[in-house]
This record gives sequence, C-alpha cells and structure tokens, in this order.
Amino acid sequence: MSLFARFDRHLEDQGLLAWGMNASIVKALCQRNTQDETARLERCPMPGKTNPSRFRQKD
Repeated sequence: MSLFARFDRHLEDQGLLAWGMNASIVKALCQRNTQDETARLERCPMPGKTNPSRFRQKD
C-alpha cells in the first residue's frame, strides 16, 4: 500500500477527506434525516410487503 493510500485511510478513519488537487482536507459530511423524514420512512411500508412478486428473481 502506497504512502498516499495509507494517509487517505488514516484521514478516513478520522472522518476527514483529502479532496482535489490542492490537497485541501475537509470534514466528511454525514447524511442525517430530520425527525419528520424518519417518521415518514417508518410509516411507509416496504414495497416487498405489499407486493411480494416485485422482488422475485427476473432473468
């Protein structure tokens, strides 16, 4: 593993990203759902529960 790959791995472990050609280091963003979005997702049924044939293998 190259030095740069090891350094990238170290940054990822710290939640950071090396980005672009100017070697800027920025905090990696984490996607967060709002409480309303989370509640809506919990209420919404899985498509496979209402229509089981949707997830059958197709050739």
